[in-house]
Amino acid sequence: MKKQINATVFHASLTEAGLNAAQLAKQLGVSREAVSKWQRGDSFPKPDKLLRLGMILNQPYQELVQEPMVVNEPRVAYRAKANRKTTDEHVVWAKEAGIRLRDLVPHLPTDRTCPPVLKAPHVDYDYAQEVAAEVREDMGVSKIGKIGIQHFIAQFKKLDAVLIPVFWGERKQHGNAMHAYLPDSMTTWIWLNLDSKMHDFMFWMAHELGHAYSPDLEGDEAEDFADLFAQCLLYPNEAAQKTYRQLSRLSTITERWNAISTDARKRLISPYTIIKALKVHAKHAGLGEINFGNYGAKLTRFNKGIKTVAELLFKGTQPRPDEYVEICSKEFGSPFFDALKELSDGNELTPPFLTKTMGMSLLDAKAICAELA
Repeated sequence: MKKQINATVFHASLTEAGLNAAQLAKQLGVSREAVSKWQRGDSFPKPDKLLRLGMILNQPYQELVQEPMVVNEPRVAYRAKANRKTTDEHVVWAKEAGIRLRDLVPHLPTDRTCPPVLKAPHVDYDYAQEVAAEVREDMGVSKIGKIGIQHFIAQFKKLDAVLIPVFWGERKQHGNAMHAYLPDSMTTWIWLNLDSKMHDFMFWMAHELGHAYSPDLEGDEAEDFADLFAQCLLYPNEAAQKTYRQLSRLSTITERWNAISTDARKRLISPYTIIKALKVHAKHAGLGEINFGNYGAKLTRFNKGIKTVAELLFKGTQPRPDEYVEICSKEFGSPFFDALKELSDGNELTPPFLTKTMGMSLLDAKAICAELA
């Protein structure tokens, strides 16, 4: 069975919207015959038309589309910036990218093993704290010590996760990170946006590490677990207890904000991560919340003083293709570019492959292909 429009949902939604097929075709900018073919299952809308169709009929992707049963379909996790809802477009793109990455699996290091993952991960504060404490110990970091990027990279390597450094922009509609697990090869692939601010990047590395430890989780449960794990890892309960006691002795909101922003800078994390950790700690300990007032503007000012990972890696300049490949391969220790090189040596690497797996422009993809060749 191929992917097709769910005819029952389509007809019911069309009637509810007060439209006929001809009117729908006009709104979509397609022919009446094209709509008929979609209804019959003879063809399937292109991504842009499918998204527009879902908006007009007010139906989510999973209701509007009948998916074929796919063996070993990639499990994906994607959350846009500022906790914006993941859209159907994100999910479709991520799964298609995951399927294409199968071409790189034969070119990964041959000494790969079955990575250690959590047996029954679930969204629970005490459980997440316990897991985070074990991961910290495995990293060689104390209970409340600072975690650095290299700690994350080493941990990803232990899990055989393949890191894919990308440029997805700083604008809010771009994602911070994405995760795909391929069950057939038991490989984990993680896209990391180098255009993220450093303290955001730290959170998303922790978030994606949570996904790498829980490949069987999907959807909101996967995202909620990864968020909770990241918070517990970056600012564990022991740190929240200590900070809560310190802040309780401070009499003004300004003093409290200054205290957590100083701690955030030392740890390379966001003050928001600390505030969330303090709120959860207070709730579980039966304590009153620390009052930070309206801290939105302060958080914005804090963020403005933080550089992006790309600015730090490439010293504020736009990297050439060779710099991008060389520096990212060295800094992230990822086999991704070596695998691309092997694919290129076999004349199997094309610019469209890179646009569809890395989310880059065709022009940039051509430049990377030329460099790897």
